[in-house]
Amino acid sequence: MFRFLGYLFLLIAISLSGTWLFENNGVIAIDWMDYRIETTIAFAGIMACLLLFIAVITIEVLLWLKKAPRRISSELAVNRNIKGLSLLAEGFAALVDGDSERARDLAKASRKLLPAQPFVLLLSAEAAKGSGDTEGADRYLHAMLKNKATELPALKGLVNSARLEGNLTQAISLAEKARSLKPKSDWTLPVLLDLYKKTGDWESARNVIDSHRGKNPFRKLFKRKLPEDFHARIMREKALASLMLSRKIYNEGDVGLAYKYAKEAYDLEPGFIPAITNLCNVFLALGKRAAAKGLIEKAWEYSPHPELYEIYYKIYPDEKPQKKLKRFKKLIAINPDSSESYKSVALLAMDIDMLEVARENLQAALQKEETKTLLKLMAQLEEKSGADKEIINQLLKKAEYTEDDSWVCESCNSPAAKWDVSCKRCNAYDSITWKRYDKITILGSDRMVTNGGKAA
Repeated sequence: MFRFLGYLFLLIAISLSGTWLFENNGVIAIDWMDYRIETTIAFAGIMACLLLFIAVITIEVLLWLKKAPRRISSELAVNRNIKGLSLLAEGFAALVDGDSERARDLAKASRKLLPAQPFVLLLSAEAAKGSGDTEGADRYLHAMLKNKATELPALKGLVNSARLEGNLTQAISLAEKARSLKPKSDWTLPVLLDLYKKTGDWESARNVIDSHRGKNPFRKLFKRKLPEDFHARIMREKALASLMLSRKIYNEGDVGLAYKYAKEAYDLEPGFIPAITNLCNVFLALGKRAAAKGLIEKAWEYSPHPELYEIYYKIYPDEKPQKKLKRFKKLIAINPDSSESYKSVALLAMDIDMLEVARENLQAALQKEETKTLLKLMAQLEEKSGADKEIINQLLKKAEYTEDDSWVCESCNSPAAKWDVSCKRCNAYDSITWKRYDKITILGSDRMVTNGGKAA
């Protein structure tokens, strides 16, 4: 609007000036050598304006010609960028569709048009990975590290590549670098936690878990309140890391520091048998026998377990048999509904040759449930008592068709001699649980397996 008014005022000024000039016209005379030039002022003004216009046009044409090569080059570059970006977009679309070969061809074409574009390398790396060319993918990923825009995705790709190759040390180094570049990245913490668990670096695993809790992406969604199941999973992860760290430090001889992590694991998972037995063993190593005794009796109320019996047995090695039996009878009072309570007293009674006490408690245990161990113990007791062989054989035969509770991997359904943080057979993490084990068919095998992994 203002520009239009400016042009309008300029046009009015020129019109008024021209009108005034024609109304007040005069004569201009120029004497030069033998020539005399005469003209009116109005004509001289018109000629001056015409010459000025021609000069301006000439200068503009000369400048246009001077800038033409650069302008043409710029237009060609723009067209090349547009075409290259179009090919780049088609390449990523082909990756989404799963057409790795087409994506690879488009990546090659876009590299020629956009040699300095870092995301061309990303397309090339993903296309090479999809085609099975891991060496080519790694080459492009290393090239991406030189550009800040693609450094983080390059590190992620290299971490995955190192994990697939089994080079966990290199994977950890790359993941830690990615974490330092972007501490709030959602993928680095879970990856580092998994890598630390696989390499047995439990202290670093604990630190990562604490970092994960502080920077969890779900906090914003839930207004800084984690859902219960997610919170429980994090607590479980930390308990396992603390338990394994305690075991490691205990084996290295630092019992005091082992106690710190053993207590932490127990506090996080108070009903977890491996955490209870580990803390009991640390108590015994520190000479805190009463603390170990109290912990087992507390745990026996809700989780009676054979491993607790073994520790309870050795708490007082110099204890007299009668006193030990009296102490063990407390377990029945603590949990009279469990066959494990009666079995523990029966085992001790058989150990000190109190066969009638053993029989009484074994019969009570068998009334609760019939297991392989209980039936075999009864057979041993009958043999010690001089019973008929037929009775003994019947008990042993019956035992063949029953099973005990044992540590079993829920991932591959194979039994384990003792609990560990991962299955020795399938490497599944936190998959070993205490439950009744029956004859099963392990997936991927055409043979039936029984307790101990022997073919049926």
